[in-house]
Amino acid sequence: MTFGKAFEDWIRTYLARSAYKRTFANLELDGSEKVLELGCGGGQSARVISKRLDKGGHITGVDVDEWWVQRARRNLRRYDNVDILLGDVRDLPLEDGGFDLAVVHLVIHDIAKEDRRPVIAALAGKLRQGGRLFIKEPTKEPHGMPEAELWALLTGAGLRETARVASRSMFMGPLIEGQFEKGSRVTK
Repeated sequence: MTFGKAFEDWIRTYLARSAYKRTFANLELDGSEKVLELGCGGGQSARVISKRLDKGGHITGVDVDEWWVQRARRNLRRYDNVDILLGDVRDLPLEDGGFDLAVVHLVIHDIAKEDRRPVIAALAGKLRQGGRLFIKEPTKEPHGMPEAELWALLTGAGLRETARVASRSMFMGPLIEGQFEKGSRVTK
């Protein structure tokens, strides 16, 4: 199990570095945001985003897997605007309404189906009014979930879609990327 995780971390860290930069290039950040990342893995997303939080912004990464949390802490030890927490977003002492942006990158499909709705609801609760959520997920079974199911989870948590882009990955197949806002009007 550890070899598989280590290999996945190596791919994400070295081979997919430019893909991570492209994924987060269009996030509109002024540099002062408080960001919450669900399922931070080895910290690759947090590394890219933290570099853009240059005006006092901060990112908190959360993961339920101790191996990934230790890896992320090691990978991000030189970044003073990043914290990595071990635990379930539903149980951690994170301030409700305390985050400007939530990031969910290739995570929801790996959460047990019965836990997806409460996890998304907890994540939405951590966003301030007008806060945004960025999500990117594979949409092909068995390693993915239907786009309609994903969008139903997000809108069911009081989030409104503001952007959507479909793409394709050589390794993961079809992907959907979207941005949502909490308690705001749709601006398509």
